[in-house]
Amino acid sequence: MDVNNRKEALAEYLSGPSKIRDFIAKVPQEAIDYRPFEDAWTIAEHTHHLLDAEMHGYVRYRSAIAEPGSPVRLWNQEGWKAKLGYGEQELSALLEAFTLVRSLIHRHLSRIAHEDWSRYAFVHPERGSIDLDAWLETYVGHVWTHLDYFERNLRLFTEKR
Repeated sequence: MDVNNRKEALAEYLSGPSKIRDFIAKVPQEAIDYRPFEDAWTIAEHTHHLLDAEMHGYVRYRSAIAEPGSPVRLWNQEGWKAKLGYGEQELSALLEAFTLVRSLIHRHLSRIAHEDWSRYAFVHPERGSIDLDAWLETYVGHVWTHLDYFERNLRLFTEKR
């Protein structure tokens, strides 16, 4: 990734929590907790997942820098949801933590020299070597993926009413 594209990706990465917060602010509470079908996650559960994923991302990107080439572990997202009370936490606290973690990561990544981005990588058990540029693209896209789920849930909630 060139310097300008990375700058844009970093800005997009930093704006992720505000996109989530803005969406949630316009949604009725009943829609936040609405499960459109049996295996679907609620908006609240998706939001909790975003924070947990960000915490895993925090450890992964730091491992890439501190221990380049080190393996990272997988995590069972469904197991975390089932056992850790997704949907039971206060959304504002989840969003505050998500925003803080993203801000810390953004601040650190913004200081890394262009030539070092491809040097720093970790090894994912299913995807192989992932450098910081690939990591950043994944986490930028992660918010958009979940916003699509939010939109789906809201649409199905609205159609049901």
